[in-house]
Amino acid sequence: MAEQLNKQLLILEQENGKKIYLDLNVSTDTTAIESFKQAAITSEKAFDKGVDISTSSFDYATGIAVFLALCATGLAYWFGAKSFVLTKQSFEAVVKQIKSSENLMETSNRELIESQENLKRLDIANERCNSIRLVAAEFISLCEHLMYEAKNLQNNLIGDLPLDYIEPLTQKRDLMEINGTKLELYLGRSHLSASVLLLKRGLIRDITSGLRRESHNVDINYWKNQIRDFKLNLTDYFEKELFHNRKGD
Repeated sequence: MAEQLNKQLLILEQENGKKIYLDLNVSTDTTAIESFKQAAITSEKAFDKGVDISTSSFDYATGIAVFLALCATGLAYWFGAKSFVLTKQSFEAVVKQIKSSENLMETSNRELIESQENLKRLDIANERCNSIRLVAAEFISLCEHLMYEAKNLQNNLIGDLPLDYIEPLTQKRDLMEINGTKLELYLGRSHLSASVLLLKRGLIRDITSGLRRESHNVDINYWKNQIRDFKLNLTDYFEKELFHNRKGD
């Protein structure tokens, strides 16, 4: 079935029996324009008859025509004023919507930039922590190896050491020192950096004394405790470092 549209019509009847139909469902702009048009036509027809409202020749039919013209003009004025108000309200609503969209976009862009900066900061922090882990792992491994070698040297001070033993041990000692220096630079001025320095200097002293065949007390338990504490402190450092970077500190 074809869709039926309900329309509201305003009917104005002229003196010649013709009727004017005004569709109230259309926009106020269209109605105002149509009303002005009808008012102009009615006024023109009325005054084409030579109406003179100051004389007795002003007949009843002509008076009706003039009255209808005035009504149409008033109606057109009302619709015009209404259209202006609605147009102004629509314009203000559009302006508010544009401003709201701009604020929303600005907020969204700011949040996106902050999120990207946080991710970048976290990536840098993770990369730095991973670099420290690699250097620290090798440093700790060399420290654990060297403390046992230092004790072994003290237990065997008699006789000369073979060259194929001295060279690898010396290389490990030097590599431990290099990694320790890297760790100090990574950690900066902190208690961990001081711990690295103590481990590095103490083990170099113990190893060097053994290589020179000099008597020196090497306390394995002491070094075990020092290395264990260093591992724990290093783990705490990683957790705090990443936590502060997640917060943006």
